[in-house]
Amino acid sequence: MKGFTIKKLKKELEITKFEYNKEGFNYKFPNKKYFLNDFVMFKPELIEILIINSFNKKYRKILEFYLKTISEDDETTSGNLVIALDELSRLRTILLKKYNKSIRTEQLQKLLNELKILENEIRSKIFNISLIKNQEITNNIKENKIKSR
Repeated sequence: MKGFTIKKLKKELEITKFEYNKEGFNYKFPNKKYFLNDFVMFKPELIEILIINSFNKKYRKILEFYLKTISEDDETTSGNLVIALDELSRLRTILLKKYNKSIRTEQLQKLLNELKILENEIRSKIFNISLIKNQEITNNIKENKIKSR
C-alpha cells in the first residue's frame, strides 16, 4: 500500500507519514536548515554517492586526528593512536554491516583498502613508539646501574 498523511501546521502543509513498498536508503539531515528532516532514496547511484561522502567525512576526521596526534610529542600519543585505530575499526564495521548491500563490491573494496592502509600506518607508528619507550627505559636502567657503582 502506498500513501501519505498531510498535516496543516500554521498555514504550512507537512507530510508526516509516507508509506512505500520498495526498500530504500534512509538519510537523515545532520542539521535542520532544510525543509526535510529525512528522506528515503531508491536510486542506487545516489545512495552510493551519499555513502561515499559520509565515509570520506569520517575518514578525513580520523586522518586529521592521526596527523595531529603524531605531530604532538607527549605521553598520550600512543593512547590517541589507539583511539584512532578503534575509530577505524568502527568505520570498517559500519561499512561492512550497514552499507554492504547499498554499495558496489569494487567500491566497497576500495574504501576498505583505504582503511587498511591507514590502519597499517597507525599500527606501525604505535609499534615504533613502544620500541622507543622500551629503549628509553632500558637506557635509564643501564645509567642507574652505572651511577650506583
